[in-house]
Amino acid sequence: MSGLKPVVPDDYEALLHKGVFKLVVPGDPEYIVPVEAELKVIFENRATIFVSKPYFLEILPFHTDKGEALKYVAENIMHVSREKVMAFGDSMNDESMIRYADLNVAMKNGRPEIIKIARFVTDKTNDEDGIADFLETHVL
Repeated sequence: MSGLKPVVPDDYEALLHKGVFKLVVPGDPEYIVPVEAELKVIFENRATIFVSKPYFLEILPFHTDKGEALKYVAENIMHVSREKVMAFGDSMNDESMIRYADLNVAMKNGRPEIIKIARFVTDKTNDEDGIADFLETHVL
């Protein structure tokens, strides 16, 4: 679905000791969700773990998510406060970014967890140019 070629390492332990930037574990959502909960307990403050699509479990080094990246750009490059930052998201890989930006917007077709924490929700979906519609209607 992603167009990426799966790589199954011969030795996971050696791979982990070498260091990786991101692990994407595909699987049936029925199995992914319980594994996500278990890994969050095991790795609590040592990894960022979330389900980005119902079938992708993602594991990243701690503090390397979209929210941290947005915060860095806003504060260190753009020199703006979070009150002036806008972010759009639809999935759990967007959660930290939505939580960081004061002007946070969930996509109409976003996951319920994202819609619940967002300050605003678009009137249109991703496929209907929801971001452009929101900006034209509420910002421009």
